[in-house]
Amino acid sequence: MTQDPNYDPRHPGGFEPYANTNYGDQTMAAPKNSIAGIIALITGAVSLIPCLGLLTAPIALISGLIGFFTAGKPSVKGRWMAVVGVLLALVGGGYQVAIGGWLGNKGVAAVNAITEVEQGIRNGDLSTLAEYSDLSAAEIDAIQAEIDEIAPINGVVVSEGQQTQSPDGQTAYLPFVLTINGANGTKTVEVVVEMQVFTLGSGVKIGEINVE
Repeated sequence: MTQDPNYDPRHPGGFEPYANTNYGDQTMAAPKNSIAGIIALITGAVSLIPCLGLLTAPIALISGLIGFFTAGKPSVKGRWMAVVGVLLALVGGGYQVAIGGWLGNKGVAAVNAITEVEQGIRNGDLSTLAEYSDLSAAEIDAIQAEIDEIAPINGVVVSEGQQTQSPDGQTAYLPFVLTINGANGTKTVEVVVEMQVFTLGSGVKIGEINVE
């Protein structure tokens, strides 16, 4: 039997496998950072700055949520930036809202104090001053006696003066002037409301009352 001179025992079928199979360029592009994640990280960091946090925290939260989900795609990375941005926004925005509410409560307490004085003058009864000041009953009665000189009271006009602070910044002084119009004349009551800035409670009381 004559052997085929082209016979190769390594390929008995007579076919050489195709050694250079190329199905095109399989190289994938490197994933890019999520734009939303970057925005969340930056605005979240800015949220730690007082006042600015109230503006940037919502942006960081929304961008962070978008970045968290879009970063799950194969071509997008940076989910950690979205997560960090959201956490920074929660911390920055949260503490500023808390501080704003805290100071707001002090402001409301100050307004309530001066309102009590105004209502007491209108009603001819300043006994509630004992709740908002360190004045004794005798001092309150003396103030009431001066106001009664022009009774009956026809009206009270309240105006606010320029706020000042103590040298250490611990106490804020809010001056008010109450102009009392009575049937027998006019009197002016100067009231200074003291607000302890860094106390946990309202820290508000009436410090001085002068009748002229």
